[in-house]
Amino acid sequence: GVVGYNYFEIPDGTTEYSKIERKHENWSKGKIKIPKEKEGKITIGFEAEDRAGNISETVSTMTIYKDSVAPRAFTASIKEETIEGFTVVCGTSDDTSGIGKYNIYVDGKLHDTIEIQEGQNTTIEHRVTGLQPKRSYTVYVEAIDRAGNKTETQSIVGTTMGKLEIPKITIPEPNGANGWYTKNIEIRMEDSQSYENSRVIQIRY
Repeated sequence: GVVGYNYFEIPDGTTEYSKIERKHENWSKGKIKIPKEKEGKITIGFEAEDRAGNISETVSTMTIYKDSVAPRAFTASIKEETIEGFTVVCGTSDDTSGIGKYNIYVDGKLHDTIEIQEGQNTTIEHRVTGLQPKRSYTVYVEAIDRAGNKTETQSIVGTTMGKLEIPKITIPEPNGANGWYTKNIEIRMEDSQSYENSRVIQIRY
């Protein structure tokens, strides 16, 4: 009768199971502990052994996928700041299960999630919109691999620009009769109440 089962790891592409070193012998029940350093696809083979030492010709296999390592550390940057938002640029990689998505947090709240398809470039340039003008926002990005491990960036600051208002124009009252000017006219223009991080580039008249 069967006295136990042997189990062993099967490397990718291997079919000659007899040449693989057995991990345990006469194992009948209990737990199989996957070594901590093992990551990725792991295939385990099982075979029966009787009292005479005969081994079953048929090997049962089981494949598991293990990823306990978070994505690589990375940084994010801000560009293209406008009145209503800015662009977040970042990217990282994961050697085992791959990057599954990025979460972008603005002032501590989840603002956007960017899903990454298998085979897709994991560097992103994502436009964050719907923000208020003339404000500074604290931003960080969280990368999550397909196994659920997470890595997040240090916080960075994104600033939205202020609104550019219509210049205020002051024209003196006519000094002549019937609304006519008889002297040179001094027209004053100023950028009324424009926010400090906006500026008038050109005034046409």
